[in-house]
Amino acid sequence: RRAEHHRSGTREAQRWKPSLTTAANPSYPLCMFKAVAILVLYAVLVVALGILAYSDAPEGANAATALIVPIAVAAVSLGCAIMALLIHKNRLVGMIGIHAGIVIPLLVAIAVGHRAYVAHEASKSYQEGVALWEQRVQGGGINTPAAREKFFDENKYPEYDKGYLRGALVAIAAVSLQTFVSDEPSNGSAPSQLGGVFLVILTLLGWSSIPLFLRYFAEDIDGWTSNGWRYGFAALIWLPVLIVVGLRKKLPAGLFRLALVPAAFNIVGQVCFTWAHYMLDPGMLTFALRAHIVFVTVGAALLFVSERE
Repeated sequence: RRAEHHRSGTREAQRWKPSLTTAANPSYPLCMFKAVAILVLYAVLVVALGILAYSDAPEGANAATALIVPIAVAAVSLGCAIMALLIHKNRLVGMIGIHAGIVIPLLVAIAVGHRAYVAHEASKSYQEGVALWEQRVQGGGINTPAAREKFFDENKYPEYDKGYLRGALVAIAAVSLQTFVSDEPSNGSAPSQLGGVFLVILTLLGWSSIPLFLRYFAEDIDGWTSNGWRYGFAALIWLPVLIVVGLRKKLPAGLFRLALVPAAFNIVGQVCFTWAHYMLDPGMLTFALRAHIVFVTVGAALLFVSERE
């Protein structure tokens, strides 16, 4: 009877043993939501960068590859997110999804980073071929499409400039590496210092590159088109978060109404910011923008009581 009582007590204890999703680990659902959100956002960013590379592809380039590969990576990432959500029903499938979602972005970062280097070298080779061809034409050589194609084939120069891939590939590699760092489980420990440093570096690169990109495209698109692409892309990034929070009915009351005034100021500021790139050099513009620190400090002191205390 004592042995039977012991076995019965053991089964009862195992029955009521706290699981990973109960109060024993209240942060587990939040961590799971974070991992899934990161994978979904990663998929959106990769596809968006692939579309950008596809649209910039020159004539004769295999532009479809620039779109197919990001879509395949995004599909795998979404598959990992779905598998991670199934951990409540099938722990094995869920754990495979979680760990694959961590490893795959790292593998993508390595592969795409190498591909970016190859594209960079190919672009340099193409530019060298173009320079030699122009010298040959200026020296009296035959300037026909057939002669040019023969010259590039004989000297093993690329047929087109693969530099259009370089920026998108570097961005995909950076996003993949950041996804790997962000999605790495912390097991309740302190936030990763490596992840924080990497985020600061990405922020610096992002803010530094914006004026360069805006100035680079200033000859091809106007300021309204530039802002449309920038803010349309930003809206796509935030849309999944708003949808998920809205479905959970956790949106603050009157959020969109309260956002109207800040949005109005931001619209005016961003329009002026973009059009300034059509009139000033990126270096001078970025340096002058640092003056906004003074206005932000004064404005915060006027609008927020806590800033004046």
